[in-house]
Amino acid sequence: MRFAIISLCALCACGFHGAARGSDAGPTGSEATVGNDGAPIDTPIGSVDAAIDASIPIDGPPFTLAGSWRIPCTSHIAQDYCPASGVTQATTIAGTSAQHYHVTVRIRGVMSNNTYQNGTSAGTGWYAGGSAMMSIYDQLAVTVSSPAAVYFINEGTDRNCCTHVFDYTAGFDIDGGATVTFDGKTGDAYIWENKNGPNGAALTVAGVTTTPDPYDGEFAQMDLLTIAPR
Repeated sequence: MRFAIISLCALCACGFHGAARGSDAGPTGSEATVGNDGAPIDTPIGSVDAAIDASIPIDGPPFTLAGSWRIPCTSHIAQDYCPASGVTQATTIAGTSAQHYHVTVRIRGVMSNNTYQNGTSAGTGWYAGGSAMMSIYDQLAVTVSSPAAVYFINEGTDRNCCTHVFDYTAGFDIDGGATVTFDGKTGDAYIWENKNGPNGAALTVAGVTTTPDPYDGEFAQMDLLTIAPR
């Protein structure tokens, strides 16, 4: 699911006013001696350009965070579901534990639903905390090591068949140096095939590329949209 780049830009403009210079003296390390207001100017030659350059931050995001996850069918059994294995992928972001951020991400994918309890639903597919009500269905989650949290990404009530398109944004806290893990559990070693209903057509998501396309199993992508200190 991938990231946007956050950039900060500042632009300064400086101008020289006319300056009086003695007819019998050349430059001695300072350019003009007085400005239009008669005040002395002691700017060393070349330092104006350096000052302008220094005022433009060359700053990028403090870290990157992206995820692209696939749970393929390992075989096909002429049903709306197929055998599959779970997947776990982890990445550690840059920084130290003294750095605290709030990020906004975009989640897109084709996933089956599961219902969760004892947490907080965003009503979009994002469910913070808690646990699955039915462990035989797919449990797809993003976990963060610091501050420790779990976020399920496929919440929905229609568990019986089949897959659904998800496309939403969500936010969560994260500390520098934290590990972010995608944990896809298949529950009963089967997943719903990528179909929009019984014996239905495969689903795709704009901006998400899969191989094969359309994909036979379930997939998700996370893209970083914003980072803010907290």
